[in-house]
Amino acid sequence: MHVSAATVRGVVTAIVLGGLLVRVPPSLGATSTPEQTLKNCQKAIAAQVITYGKAYQRAVGGCMDKIATVVIANGAPIAGAALPCANGLRNLVNTTNPSKTLAAKMATGIGKACDPVVSPTKVHHTIADILGTGTLSEEIQAQNLNTWCQGFSGDGSIDDLPEWVACITKAATCDAQQTLATKYPRMLEWLDAIRAPIDALDASKANPVIPDALAALDNLVATLDTNADHQIDLSCGAASVTAPCAAGQTRSGSTCVDCPAGSSNADGLGTCEPCPVGSFAASAGASTCTPCAVGKAQASTSATTCTTCIAGTFQDTTGQATCKSCPPGKFSSAAGASTCSDCAPGSFAASAGATTCAACIAGTFQDALGQASCTSCPAGASSGAGASTCTACAVGSAQPSPGSALCAPCDLGSYEDSPGQASCKLCPAGKFSSSAGATVCTDCPVGKFKGTGGATTCDACGMGTFQDTSGQVSCTNCPVGTFADSAGASTCTACLAGSAQGSLGSASCGSCTAGTFQDLAGQASCKACPAGKFSTGTGATACTDCGVGKFQAATGATTCLACAAGSFEDSTGAISCSSCPAGKFSSTSGATTCTDCSAGNAQSSAGSSTCSPCSPGAFQDTAGQAGCKPCRVGTFAAAFGSSTCTDCAAGKFQPLSGSTACANCVAGTYNPATAQAACFTCSGAPAGSTSCTCTFP
Repeated sequence: MHVSAATVRGVVTAIVLGGLLVRVPPSLGATSTPEQTLKNCQKAIAAQVITYGKAYQRAVGGCMDKIATVVIANGAPIAGAALPCANGLRNLVNTTNPSKTLAAKMATGIGKACDPVVSPTKVHHTIADILGTGTLSEEIQAQNLNTWCQGFSGDGSIDDLPEWVACITKAATCDAQQTLATKYPRMLEWLDAIRAPIDALDASKANPVIPDALAALDNLVATLDTNADHQIDLSCGAASVTAPCAAGQTRSGSTCVDCPAGSSNADGLGTCEPCPVGSFAASAGASTCTPCAVGKAQASTSATTCTTCIAGTFQDTTGQATCKSCPPGKFSSAAGASTCSDCAPGSFAASAGATTCAACIAGTFQDALGQASCTSCPAGASSGAGASTCTACAVGSAQPSPGSALCAPCDLGSYEDSPGQASCKLCPAGKFSSSAGATVCTDCPVGKFKGTGGATTCDACGMGTFQDTSGQVSCTNCPVGTFADSAGASTCTACLAGSAQGSLGSASCGSCTAGTFQDLAGQASCKACPAGKFSTGTGATACTDCGVGKFQAATGATTCLACAAGSFEDSTGAISCSSCPAGKFSSTSGATTCTDCSAGNAQSSAGSSTCSPCSPGAFQDTAGQAGCKPCRVGTFAAAFGSSTCTDCAAGKFQPLSGSTACANCVAGTYNPATAQAACFTCSGAPAGSTSCTCTFP
């Protein structure tokens, strides 16, 4: 009867971990209790069995692998594998140091964890507890263990720990040998072939490794081939193992036959197994079922082919039962896809199983690969169909709504100087835009203004105001001395000479009135004509000097006054007239000069309009004199206005100055000459004598 390796391994596991050993409740947690140390013993046995099995397979399997490498792979003589095989096999037999064998190491490990004699401070259960005769509440099922160990040279009664360990060792060895026999069907052939090369390694037989290795080899061959027919007929416990059929076959009685299509047998043992879902065997005699390739699947067992994935599905893993739908954001357009393609930027696939991707609609975008939806463009941006990015609204435009296909140009009175904006900005006060789509607003030109935002035009400055700077929110009143007589002035005009304006914001200037003038442009007021000047009409740029013979003492005069009689003015622009000096006069108004008093006349006072004649007894022989001179002695002036005095005639005299007449010489005197102040004595001369006649007695 054939027993698979899995069956043998299961038996060993059952010995170590199954119902043959005590099952300690999980509530017993203290390591010092017998229950817990017995549980630790069971765990240690499990670990030692696994370690032993792997080491046994490495010791023998390493030899087999070396033979395969040297002989089959490299084509070299098998002797090249002799030393590695000898070293590996000595792990099974070591006469020099028996404690180094794999079996001894496993027994030592089990003893440390299970034998209270070996580890008295750590092991608190008894040997009886292990053998099933102890006092623990759940003892080992000893009868089952005794019966099973009979298949491994047991006597039907486990009496001590070494006997129990020997049973476990034989079972674990049989399990390892079964695994090796399955893995290396030519193991007997290779062991026979390597024996002589190992023996030849030490002809003197002085090296203990070689005889130990040969002993281990002979023991292994005897175990594998109990009938000495050069066929593996390994017996383990109550079961035996016969040589397997070739891979891809199964036994039908004593004959090996090919597994039918849709099934396989990997090791020639047991029956042919139907190919599981996700695999197939196209022809009979398959040792393994072939996994369905990527892009294919098979949902049924015993399949001879795989089904190609349809468009919209894929399979990226071999040996799968079904194809997978392409997830949202991906697609496959052809059958047999092993992967789905990502939807390109600007497209999407909303549902699983897509065969194509849809373009993002206008107003949306997708900038990543493999997406299930598109994103609305934000406010301030737009997109056409199939966009991978949104385009920021250009300057001069905006878009307040998300998900828009186009941006709108800015309305009149607004602008946008930055891209990607949700709204346009109103033109600020002092600026305007008169066309749609403006990127900047235009400054109101000089002569205009705008006091509010959002303007499409600017307002002209009113009369009397101006604006000389562009981009302003108001106009400025014309300053005093200036005017603006039309709307839209960029500057104010200075008032002309002869005019003035004293108020702010005027549309005109006023002409200077009579008596005033303005000789400068741009003045706030006219100036009064100063004293000595006048203006008679409006708009005078200068005042006129008063003419000679005239004057004006007051300011702001419209006329000049004539100099009064007794005064004069011989220069223009006089503020007053000069009085005629003594000795002079002016008899009429408006005199430009004074007249000298004539000879015989005089004027002692200034500012006189006439001269006075000299009084009798006085004279003035020079014009322009302030007073008259008295006639000297010997002379006289009998009338007013004499310019000269008259000499006293002969026979007369005048001893006093300023006389109006001469006196006759008295009797007894005479005066032969004129202009005499006295008469000469002349005895007997009659009065008024001009001569003296001497009369002698």
